[in-house]
Amino acid sequence: MAAASPLTPHASLPRSKQSCSVAVVGAGAAGLAAARELLREGHTPVVFEQGSQPGGIWMYDERTDADPLGERDTRRRAHSSMYRGLRTNLPRELMGFGDFPFTPAGMAAAGAASADARRFPSHGEVLAYLRAFAARHDLERHVRFGARVTRAAPVWSSSSGQQEGNGVGTASDACGDGEPVVAGCGPRWAVTFEVEAEGGRVEQQQQLPWKVVPFPQFELQARLVARVLSGRAALPSRSAMAAEMDKFYAGLREAGVPPKWTHMMDVRQWEYNNWLITQAGCPQPLPAWRGDMYAATGRNKRAHPDDYRDHWDDTSSLEEAQEELAALVEGLRGSQEQGPAGSISSDADAANGTPAAISVCT
Repeated sequence: MAAASPLTPHASLPRSKQSCSVAVVGAGAAGLAAARELLREGHTPVVFEQGSQPGGIWMYDERTDADPLGERDTRRRAHSSMYRGLRTNLPRELMGFGDFPFTPAGMAAAGAASADARRFPSHGEVLAYLRAFAARHDLERHVRFGARVTRAAPVWSSSSGQQEGNGVGTASDACGDGEPVVAGCGPRWAVTFEVEAEGGRVEQQQQLPWKVVPFPQFELQARLVARVLSGRAALPSRSAMAAEMDKFYAGLREAGVPPKWTHMMDVRQWEYNNWLITQAGCPQPLPAWRGDMYAATGRNKRAHPDDYRDHWDDTSSLEEAQEELAALVEGLRGSQEQGPAGSISSDADAANGTPAAISVCT
């Protein structure tokens, strides 16, 4: 039996204490991960996506923006930031979600076709993977396409009149009693309170981390949020978080790290990801091969910037990755045979032969 994946929730946690209706902004990689984790935890997500299909920035569009300066509200907007020949700058073994390997075998096991088997594939392959992930977990039925989110504010409740509390307002619809969880939505925002900024560091506001492996991190962040909402996990107190932030900033100053690099995680992402795993109650830290492969890719990229995508030397970590991902693929094949693509396995499945690597908390 395969060992449990560290990206798989811990099965010994108590069942959810409460269920929430949650608004998620965007059906890209982060939004899809959020929807999946919310569903796992028994919540009801509503994903607002301005486009007509899932995939976020990975949807390639040859058109250009008709008004790059944004002077006309009626201008044609080019949503995608992809370009025709773009390939990933991370190996696919690192990029996938926890129990759905981003490999040709993983996609085939889920009933999807891979059109680009390279380790550093094209943007089209990433889009195909995200759509396969959405299809496998039946996520599109929770997405409202063509809904552009313009503000978040209290709104009327359809059942109890006017009330204080949370809400999400959009250009096309509103969700009255939902818990607003912003996942994805890109590095753009409007604020109505004072924000202190020093160099590239933004305080009292959210900021996207950079130099990370994004998809698995999205998944871990979403899992913790989903469990906090259900009552199965708790965040540190405000005072504890403030003290930790002060300690973190002091450490950066002592190390001579300039403010503009505050949100650069790089090697720090593994400690952060393992903290997310621990806070969510998951069983074990990430395996060492992930950090080793990420570091080896960085070294190769700096040494061979023109062809690092096609020539590499990370044999040891690649072999470990292939062993772990192959076990996950076998689990996908087994669950595909046992039930519909959107089904979720449990500890009972592991006892009956389904690898524990894809079991979920119950």
